[in-house]
Amino acid sequence: MQVEVNSNVPDVTVLAHGAGSEELLPQGIGLHVVRRPQLQIAERAVNVFVLVAAADLPDVSEFVSIANRRHQLRALFVREDANARWLPQWFERAGLRTLRNTLVHSDATIPRRVLMAWIHGAQNELIADASVLGDRLFLVSCALERHEIPFDEVPALKAIPEAQRTSFEVDEDGSYIHWAGPDIHIDLDAIRAVLDPEVRAKAEVAKATRNERYGAAIAQLRVAKGLKQSDIKGLSERHVRRIEKGEGATSEALATLAESHGMSLQRYLREIATILSNPGTEGHDVATSVTVHDDSEFRAFQTATQRGLAMIPERYGNLPTPALRSSGGDFAKWLRRNVPSIPVQVRPSEQRLVLRSGDYWLPLVFLASDVALPMYLNLVASYIFEKMKGALKGDRARVRFSAMYEDPDTGVVKRFDFDGDEDALGRSIKRFDPNEFFRQ
Repeated sequence: MQVEVNSNVPDVTVLAHGAGSEELLPQGIGLHVVRRPQLQIAERAVNVFVLVAAADLPDVSEFVSIANRRHQLRALFVREDANARWLPQWFERAGLRTLRNTLVHSDATIPRRVLMAWIHGAQNELIADASVLGDRLFLVSCALERHEIPFDEVPALKAIPEAQRTSFEVDEDGSYIHWAGPDIHIDLDAIRAVLDPEVRAKAEVAKATRNERYGAAIAQLRVAKGLKQSDIKGLSERHVRRIEKGEGATSEALATLAESHGMSLQRYLREIATILSNPGTEGHDVATSVTVHDDSEFRAFQTATQRGLAMIPERYGNLPTPALRSSGGDFAKWLRRNVPSIPVQVRPSEQRLVLRSGDYWLPLVFLASDVALPMYLNLVASYIFEKMKGALKGDRARVRFSAMYEDPDTGVVKRFDFDGDEDALGRSIKRFDPNEFFRQ
């Protein structure tokens, strides 16, 4: 699992109290850092984090109590500067009870991991810390949600020899736990699937939708800056393509993208958040084409189908099986009703990817030789126009779709991806030069 960024970068306030606390903070991201426990801040701040040495707990006790009473204390990071056995006494001395959202740490790893997760909006999906006691794995998410599970209840964990159970590492950004000996990875979704199978299904669909939107925003910003996928130094073109397709981006990849755009990571994240919060903003529409290297599925479609188009399920994020975007069924009905001369296939899929908004995300389609790409663009535009007839004046829908086809001149299989509003789609069709497009 990779980090994926939420469209709403949250306000985060960090009290870094005492010598050495500020050094534990991740660099270059948007945090509101205070150095003294000012009670007026505790009374109004949201998403509050406190970093403090165990011996300094009395200094921050009232600040912590106020933030916790307001249900805004997300984590109390207590640095071990004394024997851990004395921590209960330090809490008692400070007049504090041990809080559910307390995390004891010895270095910067856990605080940085948790804070980065919150900045990315991925606190519910990433692991803050883990421990093994006997035959059970204990872990806590970056949202301070705690889990306990026996090794024998998870097939992957059961395969780990008892002597190697404690020999694991938590991934730098908290995406998974890794046992190097048997080379086993496990993430929060796998744990939650055992505890509640419905949680995994819902989380995977939601995460896939977020990743798709975030990947599209990354592509929009790149194109707006005049950069090609191959211009991102430090990331391969294939890696950038996967990120923009919606497979998620690690914090290191985001930093590399920011540098290639000539921005700090903080500014880059804000630009992405702005695009996501204003999806209809003109100038952020994207129409791109890439050569498809693994074209075996498309070639099989060509062999079996001489006419029409097929709607194809795709893998999104960590969904266990390919999913079809839920708008595909309605679009297929519209095509059959309005252009019955074009045969339409809808490949079966066990899952539907549902978009909880007024946007239109159409499935990937394979185009047979009798359906040229310009023709398909016009069909999509006509469908969106009809769907938007009843919209309020000023409403602008976001449109996203992909089509795979064979270049008639070179025989190369290509994929066309569009992400923009309906006006941008109309402009793209007017500007569309098939000969120029096929030469890309």
